[in-house]
Amino acid sequence: APATSAPVTPNPVATTPSPPATSRQTWASDFTMNWVLNGDEVTFTFVCTVGKWCALGFGSSMSDADVVVCDATTCLDMTSSGRANPSKDTSQDITGVSNTGTAGGKYTVQWTRKLVTTDATDKTITKDVPTNVIWAFGPGDIQASGVFSKHSATAHRSNDVITISDAPATSAPVTPNPVATTPSPPATSRQTWASDFT
Repeated sequence: APATSAPVTPNPVATTPSPPATSRQTWASDFTMNWVLNGDEVTFTFVCTVGKWCALGFGSSMSDADVVVCDATTCLDMTSSGRANPSKDTSQDITGVSNTGTAGGKYTVQWTRKLVTTDATDKTITKDVPTNVIWAFGPGDIQASGVFSKHSATAHRSNDVITISDAPATSAPVTPNPVATTPSPPATSRQTWASDFT
């Protein structure tokens, strides 16, 4: 005989979507940076000492770097071609500049840029590939022209490597319930041909 009960339908596999990738880099007590990758854009957050500017450059040295410099109210997209004040880019390819607050003598400022921009002076950021960066901070604010004071000692600037990538999934799939069946009874049949033979 066929099985007398149908299989139990298993629960669907449930997953939680991955959040944007986040990373944090602290270079000195005056400069901490976070970044969040969201599709083809990266949002950077600078936490810097009040009264100082902070800068991040894509490149391995000041001789050829795509730089963003921020103070508590302003962020500028700039290009560095040597050991001098970077020049302000004609095309400002950073968006969403905002000061998200000041606390404990630190200000927090955010800005967003595309991994790939249309400006030839901007460096391309390749996801999942180590990227050379330079960083620095110094006293004072940024002037409207883009001029700002020079950083001082070695401890106030250096270079590093960061990797911007997607975050892995943060939750494991839910294990489905096993399929339950009732064992089939042995097959039986009956035939009566006459009162003398069944």
